Amino acid sequence: MYQEALNSYMDGAVIKASWVYKHPLWHNHLVNGKEKRIQEIVYTDPKGVVVMDSSKRGEEHRLTMFIGADETKKFDQQGEERQRRMANQLLT
Repeated sequence: MYQEALNSYMDGAVIKASWVYKHPLWHNHLVNGKEKRIQEIVYTDPKGVVVMDSSKRGEEHRLTMFIGADETKKFDQQGEERQRRMANQLLT
């Protein structure tokens, strides 16, 4: 079922970006009347992007984004500052 997605990633063709926050804005969301924590978001557009909570207990609150597949090719053609802006835009 996931083979097509897995095959879209080539070795070394993944970009990782992380953000550190004072307050974890992705915690404490009401879903069906219960408080939930967003653990991971898998993008469908653009494909190949995943954001996950990579915080460690007692340490800083962190989100990490993995960018792969065709999105990596787009990022690879940009300078570092432009890559940061593109990743921030995806996160927003």
